[in-house]
Amino acid sequence: MNNKTPSYLQNAPAQQFDNNSTKPRKKRRFIKFLRNYFIIMGMLTTAYLLMRGIIELLVLLNMIQNTVK
Repeated sequence: MNNKTPSYLQNAPAQQFDNNSTKPRKKRRFIKFLRNYFIIMGMLTTAYLLMRGIIELLVLLNMIQNTVK
């Protein structure tokens, strides 16, 4: 047995993996990829919105200072 299989799967009977053994693994990999993709895209969008908000605040402060002068 390779080291990647957890201990509760090492003693499992072989008939569980005989039929369609590649399909659920592919699906699980695709779901994991989708989850990572959504997490990364969420981080990027939040960083982009934060940067836009900070720039907007700086522009507003600049306009207020220009009117005060």
